[in-house]
Amino acid sequence: MKTQSQFFAVAASTDIALRSISHTPCEFQLMLGRQLGMEKISQSLRVLLSVARIATSHACEETRLCDAVVKKMSTETLIDPRGFHLVITDNIQWMDKAGADPKKLGIKQYTKIIDIWVTFEQMVDA
Repeated sequence: MKTQSQFFAVAASTDIALRSISHTPCEFQLMLGRQLGMEKISQSLRVLLSVARIATSHACEETRLCDAVVKKMSTETLIDPRGFHLVITDNIQWMDKAGADPKKLGIKQYTKIIDIWVTFEQMVDA
């Protein structure tokens, strides 16, 4: 158990040292970013770990997930030339009171994406 702990400490410290001169995250930061994405932690802790270059930011992790989906769709999805693909996006935004101070307003913004595949058979049946 002690050897595993020492190995992990060396791997983590090496990646953190390399991250200080690199423009892209190393394996330790990617692993920790994925783990933090699965856990419910505060946004301020996530930002602190990102600024200290210990873990990837929330935006970086979401970008990586989106890239993985696009790559999978581009290699595994066959589109029937007689059908069509429709993507509808809409921005949803509202203001709410942030914390106990009523003078501070927070803005929440999300993007809704609707992905519709219409095949030739569906058009014939309609």
